[in-house]
Amino acid sequence: MNQLPVPEPKLKTHRKRYSEEFKINAIKLLDEGNRTQQVLATELGISVVTLGQWKRRHGDAVVQARFAGGKKGRNVGSPVATAFECARLQRDLDYMTRQRDILKKALGIFSQQPPPSSR
Repeated sequence: MNQLPVPEPKLKTHRKRYSEEFKINAIKLLDEGNRTQQVLATELGISVVTLGQWKRRHGDAVVQARFAGGKKGRNVGSPVATAFECARLQRDLDYMTRQRDILKKALGIFSQQPPPSSR
């Protein structure tokens, strides 16, 4: 007689539960635009689909939290995000300082009187 194969019992897999704070911080990092969704998901140890679902569910809360307090554009982020922003601003300042110094030297050179002609 033919016997039907008996299916193996499935082991229960435990899904990881993440706090709301973790989800919102992940969305903030994604919205900063420093990393792609794929890279950020890999760094956080979650799937891209999960990160996308969190963004759809909690994205509005993050936007509202950013503009809370009446100061539009003020973003109170995590210390890591603040450090990245500070480093970026420092690089921009260094670049602009070098540009200004170059322009000052060029202005000094072009504003000099030409040497007298030796005719």
